[in-house]
Amino acid sequence: MANVTAPTLDIANSEIAVLTIAGSVDGHTWGGTISSTVTELVVTSTRGSGTFEAKDSVVDRILITLVGDATIGTLTFADVACGSGSSVGWDLDWIKAGTWSQDAASKFGTGNGINTADWVMNSTVSYKSATSGLVDTPITVR
Repeated sequence: MANVTAPTLDIANSEIAVLTIAGSVDGHTWGGTISSTVTELVVTSTRGSGTFEAKDSVVDRILITLVGDATIGTLTFADVACGSGSSVGWDLDWIKAGTWSQDAASKFGTGNGINTADWVMNSTVSYKSATSGLVDTPITVR
């Protein structure tokens, strides 16, 4: 995730081997659990695979559903803005990833203050290794 903005981010029910998170948030909760049992995932074959790219689009939601044991080698969200005056943001569930990163240009916040988490990693998230560069600062994304 690079330069993404939204009022909120919530991640749950996921396993991530290497987690690198940065950005400005209007309060956050890091509830994930470190676990040595999380498997590193490496996708090396692109045989029979396809590609999809969306640019300069306006949508009300992005929903990715995989059928069977399908995998995605790389999924990139760059310069994505959620908001339009609502409090709806990113809701990420059931991710199994080798690496997940969020860059320092990313911003999340509803403007309700840093004592109320707008960036939430739930306790149902497990990771093998993590680095957090999140900065709590008053911010409102609309």
